[in-house]
Amino acid sequence: MEENIEGILSKYESFTEEEYKESNCMSYSLFKDIYNNPELLTTPKEEKKEEWLVFGTLVDLLLTSPSSDINDKIAIFDNVPSPQFKKMADYIYDNNIDITNITDEQIIYLYDYAESKLNWGIGAKKKNLLDNCELYLSFLKENKDKIIVDSALFNEATMISNLLLTHPWTKFLFLSKAEQKANNIEIFYQYKIRYSYRQIVFKSKIDILIVNHDTKTIYIYDLKTGSDYPRQFAKSSIYKFKYTYQAYLYHTGLTNFIKDIPEYKDYTVDDFRFVYISRVDPRFPIILKISDQMQYSFQNFGLITDKYELQPIDEIIDALKFYLSEIEVGNSIISPYDLLSSNGEIELKEHYINNLSYMM
Repeated sequence: MEENIEGILSKYESFTEEEYKESNCMSYSLFKDIYNNPELLTTPKEEKKEEWLVFGTLVDLLLTSPSSDINDKIAIFDNVPSPQFKKMADYIYDNNIDITNITDEQIIYLYDYAESKLNWGIGAKKKNLLDNCELYLSFLKENKDKIIVDSALFNEATMISNLLLTHPWTKFLFLSKAEQKANNIEIFYQYKIRYSYRQIVFKSKIDILIVNHDTKTIYIYDLKTGSDYPRQFAKSSIYKFKYTYQAYLYHTGLTNFIKDIPEYKDYTVDDFRFVYISRVDPRFPIILKISDQMQYSFQNFGLITDKYELQPIDEIIDALKFYLSEIEVGNSIISPYDLLSSNGEIELKEHYINNLSYMM
């Protein structure tokens, strides 16, 4: 590996982990929802703690963080309350409420917040809240900022991670430093970049970035886990969770980012790839490649499937710029972009397959 190239990319990383969290740059997770929900620009988005999101984060950490860091980021607790009581406990923790001095009004609110249908008196509600949540809350305070999981979830994530580390289709993503040097490549995990696209400043955290110095090619991989079968990810999940936007932004973002690094002026960014492994059938992880043609479609035309309609990237950018201008002049209520421009009238659209059938 050329001495003047090795390690260069590390020096150009845009953020530390803490800086990335604190940065107000536009992220994919916000961008994907603002077209229909512009209020997200002014109202802090509640951090989701669904099990599938926690699981995906756990697998990411096990695969892309140094093993020495795992204990600093993950804590195992086998007495996690039921989903309803966990939701209450998380709210108590996030809002710094003293559970030992909780008021009747707060108890009523918590049970409503957790959508509980239990028809108990206030005394019974308080007793069960304490019985189910007090130990868990104490553990949260002792393990501040860590991901709390039970042994079963941790063991499943470990199994999934080990499979990806050893599977013949994916093990190349996790080569040792010695193997990387022998193959004249560098692998970066959780690589954080800042970039501009159409005058909007974005941030992205790339799960796996591989630089091949022989071919001067850079590869981007994003890890996904889920409960769909492998092929179903490419047919449904990628649209349901709007991962198409992530593919475009990350690929475009890294391409723009690399242009500002003189040592990488002759390097190109290859097609974006998702690495998906199914929790219901982990035997066959798939690598889903997003071609330039698909990226162009995401940017300019969007996508209509049997279940989902995804707006073009550039239309969302136009909407975002409009929303930001409305916020700047003090407008607090902003209508969705397409509804405002058409006075609330929208048109039912056909699936593209139907249009093709007309031309036959």
